[in-house]
Parts: sequence; C-alpha cells; structure tokens
Amino acid sequence: MVSRSHTYALELNGLWQGAFESEPYETAWGHEIIIFIRALEATTLPAGAKAKVQISPDGIHWCDEGAVIDLPDTGKLTFCRLSHFGGWLRLKGDLPASASMKVVAYVAMKE
Repeated sequence: MVSRSHTYALELNGLWQGAFESEPYETAWGHEIIIFIRALEATTLPAGAKAKVQISPDGIHWCDEGAVIDLPDTGKLTFCRLSHFGGWLRLKGDLPASASMKVVAYVAMKE
C-alpha cells in the first residue's frame, strides 16, 4: 500500500519578530509529521533561539506539545519529527526586540 502524503506551508516568507505564532493547520488525519523551518533571513538571532510546537483539539485553545525546534541562521534548514499531535498544530516563539527572521515553515504529513 502506498502512503498518502501532503506538504503544507505554515509560513511562506513570514516575518517572525517579538512574540510570534504561525498559522494553525489541521493535522488529525496524519500519522506522522515533520516540521521544517528554513530561514530566508535572520537578523541578530540569539544563540539557542527556539520555536515551540503547540497542539489543539479545536484550533482555538492551545497547549505546548513539548517539542522545540532550534531556529536556523540565514540560509539554513532545521526540522522536528512528531508522531502524536492531536487535531491541530502551530509554531510559537518569542524573539528579543532586536531579532527578526523571514521564514518558510512547512508541515510534511503522511497517512
């Protein structure tokens, strides 16, 4: 049997600065997920900057899933694997006032 897969852009040229949240995405049909974050530009990004994965039963009320993703420098790509993620997910983080990132963030799901 061939698995179905789908890739969705949570952020496409999104600007992350200060407190940020990605668009939410419904993931209930998937069995496994890889989230990718690619930094198109990163300005004064502090060492150890991270985004948290959040999950939700309804796309409105959110809690931290526990996984974190290191935020990459300009031109770099990073990822996180998930296997238990509820009905919806998004990314959330907080950057210092002097830092900003232009990113592409993808959710790649398999059924």
